[in-house]
Amino acid sequence: LGPEAAAAATARLREARILAGPGEGPDTELEFVHPLIATALYRDIPDALRVALHGQAAAAVVDAGLGSSAAARHLLETHPENDPWVVRTLRAAAAENLRAGAPEAARR
Repeated sequence: LGPEAAAAATARLREARILAGPGEGPDTELEFVHPLIATALYRDIPDALRVALHGQAAAAVVDAGLGSSAAARHLLETHPENDPWVVRTLRAAAAENLRAGAPEAARR
């Protein structure tokens, strides 16, 4: 979607009380009003597309400087097929989690 279409779709989803957020504008963080809505929509995405989107999300998270641990939750939903970047990022996430005292998160 382009910016105008995305803004219109967002407005409709807010009006229908499907999405909510603290403010208006393109930088507002939105979330689903109820976890069941999020789960239903997530499961409706075809598997191959969902895997690809998780890969794109992981790259965007790293590019935004949010760290390997933030990207790891997306990378664990992909099929990396011996991708060295994925291996490096997941190892870095494990090290971050160990330093933070979260060995269970590092083990994943």
